[in-house]
Amino acid sequence: MGTFVIWLILTLTIALLSTCFIEMVPHFFLKKRLLWIKTGLLCNVATNPFVNILLILMSIIFKNHELIIVTTILLELIVVFVEMMLYNLILNERLSKCLLVSAMCNLLSFTIGLLFDAFI
Repeated sequence: MGTFVIWLILTLTIALLSTCFIEMVPHFFLKKRLLWIKTGLLCNVATNPFVNILLILMSIIFKNHELIIVTTILLELIVVFVEMMLYNLILNERLSKCLLVSAMCNLLSFTIGLLFDAFI
């Protein structure tokens, strides 16, 4: 059990740090202020561990690969919505702008995650 806990903590930490790093790229290209970047980091801290824990549990409990794929896509859509609302709440920006930033950041990290999984 101790080895699993260590593995889980390392996995969640690597996932969070890599997601934070990847999702900062669109902020720099969009020339967002530091507050946008800090909010993006906060969004990732709020959503990333939760999603990854759910996906790890699902992969342990269910062996149905298709179910895990569908769940992953649904969770990513929920994350985009939640992060959009957090951006809007913290930055008081238009929802459409918050949705665009959230969708771009999450699409980038999701795509890189898929590529990483495909080659590992």
